[in-house]
Amino acid sequence: MIENKYFEFQVQNKTYLYGIECGNIIAADNVSRENKSAIFNNQGKKSNIREHVPISEKEWKSGKVLNKMALSISHVCNMRCTYCFADGGTYGLEKIMSKATAKDAIDYFFDYASKEAPKYNMHFMGGEPLLNLDVFYFSIDYMNSKAKEIGIPVRYTLTTNGTIMNEKILDYIIKNNIHINFSIDGGQRIHDLNRRFINTEGSFNKVLETLDFIKKHNYYNMTARMTLTSPGLESLADDIDFLWNLGFYYVFFDLVKTNLKELAVDERNISKLKNELSKLVDSEKYLERLREGRNIRNLSDKEYFIDKNIIRRECTYYNTNLLQFTPDGDLYKCPYTVGDEKHQCGNIYSGLEWEKYMGRFKIRETCKSCWAKRLCGGGCGIDWDSVRCEYNRIIAEFALKNYILKKCFLNI
Repeated sequence: MIENKYFEFQVQNKTYLYGIECGNIIAADNVSRENKSAIFNNQGKKSNIREHVPISEKEWKSGKVLNKMALSISHVCNMRCTYCFADGGTYGLEKIMSKATAKDAIDYFFDYASKEAPKYNMHFMGGEPLLNLDVFYFSIDYMNSKAKEIGIPVRYTLTTNGTIMNEKILDYIIKNNIHINFSIDGGQRIHDLNRRFINTEGSFNKVLETLDFIKKHNYYNMTARMTLTSPGLESLADDIDFLWNLGFYYVFFDLVKTNLKELAVDERNISKLKNELSKLVDSEKYLERLREGRNIRNLSDKEYFIDKNIIRRECTYYNTNLLQFTPDGDLYKCPYTVGDEKHQCGNIYSGLEWEKYMGRFKIRETCKSCWAKRLCGGGCGIDWDSVRCEYNRIIAEFALKNYILKKCFLNI
């Protein structure tokens, strides 16, 4: 049972209340504590944590749900990042997807994809996807031809380490409006600390070359994707600002997944995240950044849920609208589980194992008493712990601040 009915936060020296049960936000300067509670007495909702929506196998196979595919076309990488969760990008065994498997994977997707979806999402992943260029080009062309037949557009995303680029690659990216997730951790000091080539040389300068090449073509459909380590916490605010100055309009960061104590964000240092975000978001300069259209996607991605008062969905591990395909055509629901047989839910040639694919979302007891439960989605489905809970609460708090700054102070 939650004692408080609201979460209190400040923006530009003004006080706001966020209704824990209802999701409403109310300005509350000069309101007494008793009156603050009274405001939300009649605003509770019967359902305040999103229950898992059951989908039958028949519904799924009839093409009513699936709209996203992640294509791992290369389990090979030209880098050896210290914190790589994918064992050097190989997931334990170097493999390259063939054109035949790519075609079969896309066909499999279209066999079960929703024909009523407003768009399809296709995400190229690895390893490093651009080490398999023939299949990269082929997959885009084939996906476009299949989608055109039924009149549904495709939104492409490419996650890359930023060290491979040429005119033809960029031509495909621009023509297909592919959103680039650039893996870059900040300035050179923090980036080269962990993101190194196989020969141990830092990759920062090469990434800058690639970025300059792309910007010369006036292409900015990119997100700087930071892996947040313990050393990175020390300079997060400065590193985000640095990436904005490089030309990125969107920056996203996520906690490192590692067993290395010197890199892990844990109970000892998670509070630094709040300090760094305060340094950034509470500054006058941040308002200018918002006016320029710069965003921290961790915060801005929650705007829709805050504005429309919608309970955020659980993570993809528990959703049934996405399939991840490996170079062999194995099926998974999350990149962090690839290579782990207990999480494999089939193969495009042998079929989908429904009981393994259909995750059963269970609401944790700790979630029921958490003020951020409407904005969190229940956290990571496979790697939940108290540190990630605190991380999600910090993100939720600053997402609320970000929303108020845009809505009330900038009118954007």
